Amino acid sequence: MRNAPGPISNQADEIEPAAPRERFGSAVRRAANRRVVMKAAAGVAALAASGIGVVPGVAPTLAQQADGTRARRYVPEENGVGSSEAAQGEWITFQAEFPFWALGASWPGDVGLWPVIAVQVSQDGETWTDTIDVAAQTDDGGQPSRDGRLFTALIFTDGAQWVRYQTIDIERVPGRVEGLEFTYIDPTDGPWEADIATGSSSRLSTLAVDTVAPPPIITRAQWGANENWRFGSSGEIWSPEYETVSHIIIHHTATANRPADVPNAIRSIYYYHAVEQGWGDIGYNYLVDHNGRIYQGRFGGQDVIGGHAYQFAVGSSGISTIGNFTSVDITEAAKSALVSICAFVGRDLDPLATADFLEAPDLPIIASHRDVNATSCPGDRLWNDLPEIRQLVAQTLDEGVLDTGLPAGIAPGDRVRVQTDDGSALNLRTTANGQVSGSLANDATAWVIDGPEQLADGNWYRVDPEGSSPTGWATAQFLIVTPPLPPGNPGVDLPFGLNVRFTGAANIRRSPGTTAGIVGTAATNGWAHILAGPVAAEGYTWYQVRAQNIGDGWVISDLIAAAPFNANPEGDFAVDDTVEATQTINLRPRPGIAQGVIATLGASSSLVISQPPVEVTGFIWYGVYSTSAGGGWVVQDYLRLRSSAPPSGKFQVNDTFRVTQTTNLRSSGSTSGGVVSTMTVGTTGTVIG
Repeated sequence: MRNAPGPISNQADEIEPAAPRERFGSAVRRAANRRVVMKAAAGVAALAASGIGVVPGVAPTLAQQADGTRARRYVPEENGVGSSEAAQGEWITFQAEFPFWALGASWPGDVGLWPVIAVQVSQDGETWTDTIDVAAQTDDGGQPSRDGRLFTALIFTDGAQWVRYQTIDIERVPGRVEGLEFTYIDPTDGPWEADIATGSSSRLSTLAVDTVAPPPIITRAQWGANENWRFGSSGEIWSPEYETVSHIIIHHTATANRPADVPNAIRSIYYYHAVEQGWGDIGYNYLVDHNGRIYQGRFGGQDVIGGHAYQFAVGSSGISTIGNFTSVDITEAAKSALVSICAFVGRDLDPLATADFLEAPDLPIIASHRDVNATSCPGDRLWNDLPEIRQLVAQTLDEGVLDTGLPAGIAPGDRVRVQTDDGSALNLRTTANGQVSGSLANDATAWVIDGPEQLADGNWYRVDPEGSSPTGWATAQFLIVTPPLPPGNPGVDLPFGLNVRFTGAANIRRSPGTTAGIVGTAATNGWAHILAGPVAAEGYTWYQVRAQNIGDGWVISDLIAAAPFNANPEGDFAVDDTVEATQTINLRPRPGIAQGVIATLGASSSLVISQPPVEVTGFIWYGVYSTSAGGGWVVQDYLRLRSSAPPSGKFQVNDTFRVTQTTNLRSSGSTSGGVVSTMTVGTTGTVIG
């Protein structure tokens, strides 16, 4: 067996056209992935026509489920199931009123971020799926969520009707989650994939001066968006606002890979964002599925501000791949579509460049969610693909109009890896869909030496396994082109934005290297956050940091460590409380005393608590929302409950009272007052003021 493929005997492949002028001269050519470029370029060069962003006016109506989509909330406590029962380590089961295709959970924000909801679903109440764990998603940064609640990602099903669950923490220790709710959604009364596949194509309209036409994009009308959901009793809930796009931010939906029907899945996400969470629309600008289709997301057309990365959504386009790519690669079709829409959205940008973006310095023009917020999105596998995707976008813009006869995105000369849905081996056959002649284990690699053969069940390729297996034909359905390794270390231990502590006195230098100029010297236990890195220089690993009271510079990795983080401290306020600043305060993009400053708010500024407290860098922090400055994080110490008219109360001085549930006795009439003691049920006392 050879270690690399030999020359392909095809005269057409030996003839190269004249090289076009390259817009991005530093793009590195990767022949093994040119099929993705060709497919993406063909999409980008599609003829433009009107359609997207031009929706007839909709009369303002209450945002609610319409006839097309059914959804229900299941509240355990309203059905005789207390929070303590789910915390006993036993499964709690309920039956939905109808089969559902998506399921989400939520709880009050003041419960905190610690809960994990372990879920299994069933179609018959007897055979159950594997356990799926879901936790609160707090990193999308859309509109303020309904009633200050925290919502999990959706779980996609194939028409389940039974649910069983446990409430646990990240260590799988049972715990009580007060106010837990489930929402199940049946979006099936609307367009399905088959309807979209056979319907007429619509494309994004562009200005006449555009030199790159858009790829085919499935419009909101085509995937079945109910535009009534964007309106409430007072009009449009989330009116479109616009900002010129300077960056592209890649996401994944963190839902199941290859959902049974993608338009149904998107309608479920739309309902969950727009109605259940109360945003009034879907947060992403575009979505991409495993079949290589691109879908319009947020209403409003190009440059509309979405809700996908807090303040970084302003001036960026949020593109989400449907699925979870923590340990699974995106399909070649999805990669082609992702390259195609990135090339169109970024047609006036340099995809290989970096540029300062808000408080993120030198952010890649095509970045990921984890590059701007503290999150694992878009998954390790897709994040590792980003360097290749940037190169492919640059090549796509350089190549211009191309056509491909390789619809699977694979061609002779590619190195591929087997990825089956259930981990089983992939059969090799004597001919395309012929007799079985051998097999390739899941995750095994091979070189493509012939094909594709296009049959009714899809494309087939002849592959030469790396190892001792004989050659054979394999279906493209379970083959993934193995991407080249990204430059640098893909397993970055200290990602952008992470709060770090100096473990010893550390020189902060202007560039990586012990001879570079010193910006300042950080004291032991001082704070900073990560800006870039790691970079190897002079025998050390270096990270660029922003150090408190010093500024930006490079430090040896041995002198920093991740800051201690408490996800569930005892704070003074609850989600949805209205508070005010007791002095001038800084609003920061992430909790941490060395983080950048979004805005400075004056004393008495009014804020709404939007995220429960966390403790890091020596302070307790709350996520807040300001009507003047947007969302961010502030230190608890400089907040107090906003004063209001004195409550009438139900007691008078000298009345005798009895405690009906455990209650804190505080030093002042506020949740910010110190706890003097805790009064248990049955405690009696006298009102003195």
